[in-house]
Amino acid sequence: MAKVAVVGAGFSGLAAAWRLRQLGHQVVVFEKESYPGGLAAGFKADGWDWTLEHHYHHVFLSDRAIKNFAKELELERELFFRRPKTSVYYQNQVFQLDSPTSLLKAPVLDGVTKLKVAATLAGLKLTPEFGWRYLERLTAKEFLLKTMGAKAWQVLWQPLFEDKFGEYATQINAAWFWARIKARTPSLGYFKGGFLNFAFLVMRRLKKEGVRFYLDTSIKSLIRQNQQWLVKTAKSKRDGLMKFDIVLLTLPADQVARLVKTPKTKKLPWQKKLDYLSAVTLVIESDKPFFKDRTYWLNVNDLKFPFLAVVEHTHFISKKYYGNKHIIYVGKYLRSSDQLYKLSAKKLLAWYQPWLKKLSPGFDRSIRSIWRFQAPFAQPVVGTHHSRLLPSIKTPLPGLYWASMQHVYPWDRGTNFAVKLGLEAAETVNLKLKIKN
Repeated sequence: MAKVAVVGAGFSGLAAAWRLRQLGHQVVVFEKESYPGGLAAGFKADGWDWTLEHHYHHVFLSDRAIKNFAKELELERELFFRRPKTSVYYQNQVFQLDSPTSLLKAPVLDGVTKLKVAATLAGLKLTPEFGWRYLERLTAKEFLLKTMGAKAWQVLWQPLFEDKFGEYATQINAAWFWARIKARTPSLGYFKGGFLNFAFLVMRRLKKEGVRFYLDTSIKSLIRQNQQWLVKTAKSKRDGLMKFDIVLLTLPADQVARLVKTPKTKKLPWQKKLDYLSAVTLVIESDKPFFKDRTYWLNVNDLKFPFLAVVEHTHFISKKYYGNKHIIYVGKYLRSSDQLYKLSAKKLLAWYQPWLKKLSPGFDRSIRSIWRFQAPFAQPVVGTHHSRLLPSIKTPLPGLYWASMQHVYPWDRGTNFAVKLGLEAAETVNLKLKIKN
């Protein structure tokens, strides 16, 4: 039995802690925030019965890892599925686009283009999982122009790629696009009480199994000494270092680099060139709905708009859980150096307001409260042949393992793949310990 420190109580860390404990190891989880959940964490405003995520979240019907994880923990009843409405805004029109039928009715595409789009999407759905290795040789733009044509690229995909990836839009590989299509389903899942509530339930279950948690605890440094790792927290006294046989980090690369002190001559996985984008999300509480047609998710396919999507959470989850108020997300991916990333909630709303009025005239008169949240590391940038840069879970340093959003490729970030990665990391740790012993 090894003594293992898991740094980070996001869903990767929670899943890893669960599996490591099942495998008989002594597990301690450290989390700098006062709550678990990572990027899926949330908050609860006055008058709400459920928590709400800082950034819009759901799972898909095809997300086996998180569904099985909930079942293992006897929490499967906390997850439920519904089918909300997804729409697109293009050239001052809003039209539904979330099924073959709605694609055929889309007013901005000709018949031939619609058939090409349908055939390509069906082909991607049927492409086996090993097929991504061929697709990563191509950019998504090259692939989509070849298979769907210029019109489909211009209307459906170019605005989304440019809004999401900015300067990297034409560099993103086709495997990333395949993964988005392969994993998605029209039916979406959500946890009773919100993702934060589910994370607390998971943590409670892990505690019953003997996993120890240190919330609101930042790690100051990790030092390798006498075949063990010394973990020093911000709360530790000079002689109060905790010793572990294994450390599993579930942190972004820049945070790992700050924690792990190693010789400058040694090139480590987190020191590779792994680009990423940040995200800023505005959350609006309103007396009235934003979309009158009950759209849940609107892709804004107009590059003049300063945001990528508007998501009306209460067209997916009942407003009764949020004091009978309507909840709207406005999402944007960007560089953390971008001026929008630095704006307060009030200034961000002022920046967005003229554009929000175009989508929902008079909406501003019903706003009750606003919040702003940011995620410094929100979206990996994956170019052609990205697998060559892919870091391994086991690092070159003895007893040190790393599992981050960069590791889920070719899949995109999300709670399902965070759970999948955490379980894989735990099995990797256990396998190496067996070999060692």
